[in-house]
Amino acid sequence: MTVGLCFLCELIVNCMAILLLSLPPQGDPTSSYLLSKRVLELQDPFHFDVLPTHLAALVLLNNRSLLAYIAHQLLHCYPYHCIAWFAGGCYYYVIRKFDLARKFLLKSTLLNHNFAPAWILYGHVFGDESDQALAAYRTASRLFPGSQLPWLFLGMEYSRTNHALLGQQCLQLGLSVAPQDPFLYNELGVLAHRQGQFRHAVNLFSRANELLGGSGRSGETDRGEQVLAGDEGFWQNLAHAYLKLNE
Repeated sequence: MTVGLCFLCELIVNCMAILLLSLPPQGDPTSSYLLSKRVLELQDPFHFDVLPTHLAALVLLNNRSLLAYIAHQLLHCYPYHCIAWFAGGCYYYVIRKFDLARKFLLKSTLLNHNFAPAWILYGHVFGDESDQALAAYRTASRLFPGSQLPWLFLGMEYSRTNHALLGQQCLQLGLSVAPQDPFLYNELGVLAHRQGQFRHAVNLFSRANELLGGSGRSGETDRGEQVLAGDEGFWQNLAHAYLKLNE
């Protein structure tokens, strides 16, 4: 491969990760998928630096057939590599067979304890088993200190289980990593609303809408549940807060 092509591939790798994480948790999975697909075609179909982003984009796009194909190929060629088992976990997560997803993702973490993407997805598959989900997200936060995603998911899980103070602390830590993330502001607004701090909730939801910038893309959060397109969901939250203020 020529030096120029190698440089192009490295540039694409950097760009696709930025696109996938640019608006968490949904980002721009279509563009990220197309860029990662290009690298895999040009350089190596089993490029281990590219595959985690490629697989994450496919999960967000709900592409079951391609996930199944990639997982089968990886498990056949690299049965002792963490990414092969991560791919299998991604497939079972998308088809909502969470028991099998857990087995594959646990195997991935056992093969490489420092593989942060497997820990994040591992946290997603625990349903109402909050302690296990929180443990997985905490591990991801240690392994992935430059990302706000583990803190976002920790905050959401604490909020779901009515631990408002802990949830707020995690979301604030996420903001220290990514101060322009609208989803962190939205979740802080949800907590403020639940605590009856409706004026503060209005300010937080308003900030989330400002940062979202009208993209209106939809994506998936933890537990695999589809969220409303960002604009619609955030505006609804803001409207409910205003109703509480009789405005």
